[in-house]
Amino acid sequence: MTPDAWVSSFLQAVGSFFLNPLLYYALAYVVILAAVRIKKERKQFSVKIYDWSIELRMLFLQGVGVGLVLSVFSLLLGIMVPSFFAGVLCIGFIVLSLFFRLPLLTPFYILAASMGIGAIFYYFFQDMMPKFLQTTAWVEFGFTSLLPLLTVLMLAEAFLVGRFGGKDTSPSYKPSSRGSRIGIHTAHRLWILPLFLLAPVGELSASSWWPILPTYVENFGILLIPIPLGYQMTAKGFYPDELAVQYSSRVYGCAILATLGSVVTYFYPKAGLICFGMVGILYIYLTLSLRYKNQKKNAVFAQQTGGIKVLAVLPGTPADAMNIHKGEVIVRVNGEKTETMAELYDVLSRNRVYVKLEVIDRQGEIRHVHRSYYAGDHHELGIIAIEEERKVDNHI
Repeated sequence: MTPDAWVSSFLQAVGSFFLNPLLYYALAYVVILAAVRIKKERKQFSVKIYDWSIELRMLFLQGVGVGLVLSVFSLLLGIMVPSFFAGVLCIGFIVLSLFFRLPLLTPFYILAASMGIGAIFYYFFQDMMPKFLQTTAWVEFGFTSLLPLLTVLMLAEAFLVGRFGGKDTSPSYKPSSRGSRIGIHTAHRLWILPLFLLAPVGELSASSWWPILPTYVENFGILLIPIPLGYQMTAKGFYPDELAVQYSSRVYGCAILATLGSVVTYFYPKAGLICFGMVGILYIYLTLSLRYKNQKKNAVFAQQTGGIKVLAVLPGTPADAMNIHKGEVIVRVNGEKTETMAELYDVLSRNRVYVKLEVIDRQGEIRHVHRSYYAGDHHELGIIAIEEERKVDNHI
């Protein structure tokens, strides 16, 4: 196993990554998500909260570092997939994406759908199979590799959701069960995870200590696959960051079970399907129960007396510069009590040079923020609040 073989395999993997149609399909998919989000925000608030490019930054930038770190572990373990795996993954993702439900675009569902589609083609429609599926490697690719791969991807999902899932969420209004207006925040996330894996085609060979998992072949190479990870949650009973952390902790628990399943399958390969099923059942139960709990709890973005509940803050506005955050309550403006946006607007109209706010944060602590208006500042304060629908704008 020469250095030249490693360099050649690495360059081929990088080249195949940029030729993978899944990469560009995911790009088109997030552009559609961004367009739908902006249309909804403009309909409710007459302004978009975030620029459309924020989805693109999430897609490409946030998952790169995570993918490269986890690639080190996947290569050390020697997680091997068939050479056609990238094609099957692409088909599985496209099929699930047609439902336009990001909760289906998570590692468990994508892997289950991809392997299921591949198995159906292999066992029932072999004569109709595309060339990239016409290989006996499908049989050799068992749960000995699938469960470690699921573990790696669940770790990535848990980290990305916990780190980024609660940020830059899209606000909206909806009626409560009692008919009053409440606020919700929806997170639509799609990350691309560049992951290096081994494939049974290439010039590399095993050594005495590597790879750790059995390869079943004498020579193999490296694949660099763009693996999409989706996340969607509508925060009602929790703040968006709290909901993302709870979701993340549950997925970490599933990753621990997948790790145990990987160890069991390493010694008892026939137990792989049972272990994979157990991880799936736990994952479905934990995620669905969290969604149910979130919907049953009282809304955290609800109208209240004694102040103005902040639903969102427009980026680049004076309120953003003063570090006003969603979920906080504005109780005084320039020393005067305010309970509605109309009152807040009235106070500001009397002094457009200086603004001082008394704010109660989410921990119940009172803090004071102030700022002068400068030439070139956003003409509005930049706050979207929770209050009953009025004929006037609900953000100033």
